[in-house]
Amino acid sequence: MTHRFRFSAGDSALAAEARRSAVLLAAEGGLDESEAGKVALVVSEAATNLVKHAGGGEILVGPGNAGGVEVLALDRGPGMTNPSACMRDGFSTAGSAGTGLGAISRLATRFDIH
Repeated sequence: MTHRFRFSAGDSALAAEARRSAVLLAAEGGLDESEAGKVALVVSEAATNLVKHAGGGEILVGPGNAGGVEVLALDRGPGMTNPSACMRDGFSTAGSAGTGLGAISRLATRFDIH
């Protein structure tokens, strides 16, 4: 079963619910507590980025192939002018620590930006 969470600009209230759903799916998929924690962090960072940078969007959380969890963050934001710079820790366009996308890519088994 896939869970869908919609975020609007300035509203990150659903981030905790999305994170909890992802952790439950991780347990159901056989991931241990450490791996479930990684999934929780990925979902939290993705939700935060949708709110801060894209003016909102959606996160889909569902069971992955062969266990695990699949997370898909969708938005219609302005896009990244330099995705490789956005991936570097310390780079931020919002005045934050700038570690979100880098953390997501390090924690995920598979990561892609389109």
